[in-house]
Amino acid sequence: GLLGDSTLIARSLGSVKWFLVAAPAYLKKRGRPRSPDDLKKHDCLLFGVGIENAGLRLENAVQAAQIALSARLMVSDMDVLHAVATAGQGIALLPSFRCLDELRAHRLERVLPDWNAPSTPMHVMYPSTRHVSPKVKTFVDHLQERMTPPPWELGPAP
Repeated sequence: GLLGDSTLIARSLGSVKWFLVAAPAYLKKRGRPRSPDDLKKHDCLLFGVGIENAGLRLENAVQAAQIALSARLMVSDMDVLHAVATAGQGIALLPSFRCLDELRAHRLERVLPDWNAPSTPMHVMYPSTRHVSPKVKTFVDHLQERMTPPPWELGPAP
């Protein structure tokens, strides 16, 4: 995520894209939203803790929208959110690395594909010391090499 002031060294590994997704069965039963405002009429499945009315920021090529949503379900475990969305219980905002396989297999579908939530920066962090151990340096270099581009973004987009 976003970094604050820290005594840690942060090296970028890229960013994570987020997709609004739902199971085909949910979309068949409830219909497909046509605009961000339509999400208010749907069962939204959200990631977070202790937020009754969550805000969702979406952007397209020409405008941005801030939508206040009332969650049907709010969870603090991304695997649970993924499972509930795949089971057809609503629309979820999932990180690309967590839903690309299901999108390619048509177990999930993009909702409002022209609208995107802001990407989240991803970093590897390690203590700021005068001498970084060779093992840490090797590991960080390996991560940066393997994550450029992020492996979940390789191949055709769904």
